[in-house]
Amino acid sequence: MPAPDRSCLRASDGYRVVCSEHTEAVEFASAHHYAKGAARSSVRRDALWSKDGRMVGVAIWMPPLPSAGRTAVMLPGIKHAALPWTGVLALSRLVLDAEVGRLANATGFLLAGSMRLIDRVRWPLLLTFADSGHGHVGTVYKATGWIDTGLVPGGTIWRHRETGAQRGGRCGPVNLKASELRAMGYEKVPPSMKRRFVHVAGWRSEQLDRVLSAVTSLKAGRLHADDYT
Repeated sequence: MPAPDRSCLRASDGYRVVCSEHTEAVEFASAHHYAKGAARSSVRRDALWSKDGRMVGVAIWMPPLPSAGRTAVMLPGIKHAALPWTGVLALSRLVLDAEVGRLANATGFLLAGSMRLIDRVRWPLLLTFADSGHGHVGTVYKATGWIDTGLVPGGTIWRHRETGAQRGGRCGPVNLKASELRAMGYEKVPPSMKRRFVHVAGWRSEQLDRVLSAVTSLKAGRLHADDYT
């Protein structure tokens, strides 16, 4: 009998996805994510743990900005479902350590495990973005049933000159001035395009086909988003 393939991550090898504390999830993201940080608050955090008790990955979820939530529920193919924008939950961080990240299915294992733990009655629509500026195309989202709705402009990003940490212009409910951010050691970087993905709870294949058909028509210029009901 051939030896088992160890290039993939398996639950039988002792890996598990469980709820995490916000502080430890942010600490992990700060150490392993290219943005070197995460938001100050979150709705839920799920961690990937190894058999020997090491945290090797985290998924951090939070409500999106109201504008992003409202846009998500009005996307072609989704608008007719009349989902509330307050039911949109955004994947803010999805990151693994370098060793586990080399395993072919590790990111999908963490993402799928985290999605199963979310209350999909409270959060019927999931939202995330793949940053093309870092070479991300969203392969893991396609593999876990998310819908690619196309490229959208990214927001303004500020990067710390010394640490490389990235952040937006908000500090809690306050929008910081550019002069304040520069005084804190940040400089503005050109925004990149991001590929937006959504995942709708409980939709059957024919419903997903409807969304994909609408998105395809929109990209081809045959349909305006406001025309699809």
